[in-house]
Amino acid sequence: MKLLALPGLDGTGTLFDRFSQLAPDGFEVAAVSYPPDRPLDYAGHLEIARRHLPTGEPFLLLGESFSGPVSVRLAAEAPPGLAGLVLCNTFVRSPSWSGFRHLPWELLFRRPVPWNVVRRRLAGRWTTPEIVRSVRETSRTVAPEVMAKRLRETLTVDVRDALARVRVPVLALHSTRDGLVRPRCLRTILKVKPETRVAEIDGPHMLLQIAPEEAWKAIAAFAASLHPA
Repeated sequence: MKLLALPGLDGTGTLFDRFSQLAPDGFEVAAVSYPPDRPLDYAGHLEIARRHLPTGEPFLLLGESFSGPVSVRLAAEAPPGLAGLVLCNTFVRSPSWSGFRHLPWELLFRRPVPWNVVRRRLAGRWTTPEIVRSVRETSRTVAPEVMAKRLRETLTVDVRDALARVRVPVLALHSTRDGLVRPRCLRTILKVKPETRVAEIDGPHMLLQIAPEEAWKAIAAFAASLHPA
């Protein structure tokens, strides 16, 4: 089964590399990349994701962090072949105070991501020099204005109505030590769609990068429940 993976705030898809390499037999990961030099709203990201939809085969759709709302809107369109939706440490309504959109994010994103930000928000106790270097190198490939636009989009987004229209099974991968997306975001998802299956995994916000094996176990079990054969 193909898994179409929509990336986090960096939008590059390169942070899926290890996750893709560890895909179990029978799975193929296709990672979407967003333009690194063109600020887009959520509708623009949705249009790009739509162009990458597989054809003629069943697939899972995965939305990580920033791309959760994109994946929900796309799943609500019921594209042919969509078998299930996987939401990884994400949200369907703004995860933080909307007033933060007025901060000078363009200036902040011009600087290398600080070590303490990676540790406190992204990688937790799993932070290593390699993780910090990977985050910094990936961020440098994206224009600060693009990162700022994406972040501001998260502060006003609300796709609860779209989630209510999703007709395929939904799996929520939830890190127990997520320093960025708070537990209330998962509670909002469950309030809209109580039948959502939840897989709690001991890990940080960067779950697919730091605990890919555990994530794949949950995804594989989810896929098996959809297609037992």
